[in-house]
Amino acid sequence: MLPEESFTGAGRGQSRLIRFDIAREVLSRVDPLEEGALVTIGFLQDLVRASGFLFAPALALDFLARRDHSQAELRRKLLARGFSREAVEETLRHVRDASWQSDLRFARSWIRSRMSGRGTSRNALLAGLASRGVDRKTASRALEEHEEEDPGCFERSLQMIYDRLAGQKRETIIRKLLGKGFEVVEINKIVR
Repeated sequence: MLPEESFTGAGRGQSRLIRFDIAREVLSRVDPLEEGALVTIGFLQDLVRASGFLFAPALALDFLARRDHSQAELRRKLLARGFSREAVEETLRHVRDASWQSDLRFARSWIRSRMSGRGTSRNALLAGLASRGVDRKTASRALEEHEEEDPGCFERSLQMIYDRLAGQKRETIIRKLLGKGFEVVEINKIVR
């Protein structure tokens, strides 16, 4: 049984639980319909705009239930679904303030995922996080925390890739390691 302050609304064939207090606030922005009233295009546009404030948070939580997302990823996905910029920004504020979304938590999770079982450089991780909209300060903090938890992880990553490249010319190995974002100083320590 649903709580009294909730109702189920449909979106793309799925049920969504929306709190009545939020629905009341959002729908109060739309003039009420009276029985027998004609529905204008303007009214429907207002209703669509207001519904974005109801359904954008529910969709954001669906995305976050699957995996952590950066603010930029959520923004891109919600805008791609047709929500207004205003509804998206309010949703992003709401999920961040409620601690349901955190760029730092996303960065930590993303780094752990990239580091598991494959060789990855600091620079590649920083670039990957930047491409996902995580600011440099947050990305650097997550990297530092990862290195504290797993000292020597980047040296092992470099060794792992170097071992896979064994048998190739020295210049080829160096070029490929540079291409993966490793620093010359790091490479020179391992390439003989």
